[in-house]
Amino acid sequence: MKIQSTALACALALAGGSLHAAEVSQDAIDACIDQVRAMAPAAGGGSVLSTEFSEANSLVMLEDGRGTTWRCLVSNDGRNPYVEMAGGGQSQPQADYADGMQGGPDYWRVNVHSTLNVHTSPSASSPTVARLHRGMIVENRGCQYSEGRRWCQIADGDATGWVAGEYLVESGSALAQDTSSTAEPTTRTERVQFMAGTSGQQKTGNLSPGSSIRFLLGAASRQTLEVHFVNSDPAITYQIFLPNGRVLLDQVPNTLPFQGELFMNGDHVVEVINRGHSSAHYAVYMGIY
Repeated sequence: MKIQSTALACALALAGGSLHAAEVSQDAIDACIDQVRAMAPAAGGGSVLSTEFSEANSLVMLEDGRGTTWRCLVSNDGRNPYVEMAGGGQSQPQADYADGMQGGPDYWRVNVHSTLNVHTSPSASSPTVARLHRGMIVENRGCQYSEGRRWCQIADGDATGWVAGEYLVESGSALAQDTSSTAEPTTRTERVQFMAGTSGQQKTGNLSPGSSIRFLLGAASRQTLEVHFVNSDPAITYQIFLPNGRVLLDQVPNTLPFQGELFMNGDHVVEVINRGHSSAHYAVYMGIY
């Protein structure tokens, strides 16, 4: 998959205007602008900060008239824009993605295979001050985007710090911690084998809250991977990993399809995740060609 970034040389008012962004379609940019205007109608004008093109989805960063920064993932034809607050000109909690006082959960449950590192700041390179175990309930003190991912500040009574947000799921209260192993989120792995004469397969199923399933697909460099969902619960998200464990596609809603040329040989992983509070259905098509 080829990715290129470009800093825009001019601002675009959210109310309208023209923009020439290399390889990022005007339809994609306009869809992001319309979505921000719908979510923050009182924010007034603004500007496009930057764009990042991908064969799967484009990333458009916008700033509204109040200085709030918005992150928009959108297909290149402008369909299915996914917009969320990414922090802005202010560093106060009210400019962050969510906290317990502004619509986000008061508590998180840790959903990780082993342990989750707690950092002194929202950066993987910052010192580690503690480690959280799977199933622990922690207080949510607000989240923000940094280094291309969502970081959340948490407190567990013993330590306060920042953790990677993709390993957290909402919890009803501090008393909701479940000590029963059968109630904990689970992750299972399944190898996808295509039938003779086919290059793709659809998998369906249900996931309990916080659980995930990792589909293994053997592929060669220069082959194309396609992933898309149909009739799936809105709580279902997914992410894609390279054979070396690095992220190919960071976690996105199931409404955003992926299609891109691969550049490594080996097992690629498509992980489907339930980020909701109840059982969620998924139907995902995966193809290699």
